[in-house]
Amino acid sequence: MKITVEYRSGFADYAEWRERADVRENISQGDIAGVLSGKITKRHLLSGTSYSSPHNPIMVGNSPQNDKLHLGNNIAFMANKIAGRSWENKSHLDHLNLGAIDR
Repeated sequence: MKITVEYRSGFADYAEWRERADVRENISQGDIAGVLSGKITKRHLLSGTSYSSPHNPIMVGNSPQNDKLHLGNNIAFMANKIAGRSWENKSHLDHLNLGAIDR
């Protein structure tokens, strides 16, 4: 017996809650973040994997207990490389909210 579940939203993303590397760092909807030692931060975008903070995800995985929610953010996986482009010429990233990346 095989059971399949499918969710369709039209616009909403799947997200996963991740703890922030620095709990004081402000990661807002639309921000792009990377992962440092399993925690998210806007300061390590060159790590190779990019995430965004979604507006209204249809589903959130890895949610902690309510008393820990303030320590992290819901994030959505974007790509291992943004559009396969080189980080040497960052002009194609001007429309993104890249936080602390050195452009």
